Amino acid sequence: MIIPKINTVERLVSKWKDCVTCPIGTGAHKKCFVSGSRKPKYLFIGEGPGASEDLLGEPFVGPAGRLLRKALMLAGYLPDEWALTNLVACRPCDGPKEPNRPPLTFEVGHCAERLIDTICVLSPKVLITVGQVSHQNTPRGLGLEMDSVVHPAYLLRQGGYKSRLWPQYVKTLKKIRRTYGKVRP
Repeated sequence: MIIPKINTVERLVSKWKDCVTCPIGTGAHKKCFVSGSRKPKYLFIGEGPGASEDLLGEPFVGPAGRLLRKALMLAGYLPDEWALTNLVACRPCDGPKEPNRPPLTFEVGHCAERLIDTICVLSPKVLITVGQVSHQNTPRGLGLEMDSVVHPAYLLRQGGYKSRLWPQYVKTLKKIRRTYGKVRP
């Protein structure tokens, strides 16, 4: 793995805060880099910020993010064990009043170095992709364990906490924690 010259989240933000290499960067209110532990064992990687995240500048703070955070708590993850980020730091949409959309391949490509920097700075032991887009686009070959979960936005569309899928979602997160619980500290 290539080690970046940056070694803190603050330096990561400083390096990438003014990035406008793709159209979504020019329209972002705030870029969303990372939230959670600065030394996580598990790094959850979503696809991109939504409208709430774009306004607040923090990943997974909208309805889907709140659902994921609740599931992590119920699955026994401690706050210092996990962090959240996305494939892209800026909200993928076609205009400020337009709905969210998955990031396009070239947008993911433009943000790939920032994602690698994030992974290197946080140095997690396990990458957990959140949703199909993240699963298909998260870099491989970094020497880290990898797993995946369904995106919580899908659960929201099925009824959220009341969905028949909710218990299985929490169970899947528990299984991931058990599976990788003994991965080197």
